[in-house]
Amino acid sequence: MKKIQIPEKRPFRPTAGTLLRWAAVALALLLGVYLIFSQDSGLLQVRQLREERDRLQNEVQRLQSEKEELQHQIESLKKSDPFVIEEEARRKGMSREGDEVYRLHYQVTPDSASEGGEQKSQGQ
Repeated sequence: MKKIQIPEKRPFRPTAGTLLRWAAVALALLLGVYLIFSQDSGLLQVRQLREERDRLQNEVQRLQSEKEELQHQIESLKKSDPFVIEEEARRKGMSREGDEVYRLHYQVTPDSASEGGEQKSQGQ
């Protein structure tokens, strides 16, 4: 029977090339972490900015459709009956020359606020 020789274990001593590769990998990881989490140009910042852009685009679309609706309303008011125009103007708080305008100012008193806004009737 042949005797099998087992080589002696030598301690691991990395070569200069191995150390250089590990340093490059570590540097790449650090750069990746910086790019992901940096506040100036990180991927998280890019994601937040995209979400904000999408939200603003939706808001712009909503406002454009509201604008178109109001323009159609203006055109229909121009073509419609003067009483419809007056009704819309009064709804917006306008009045005719010579109209008497009464403005009511409501004041909440501590008694009415504590009772859920109900007013006490006196003399009944």
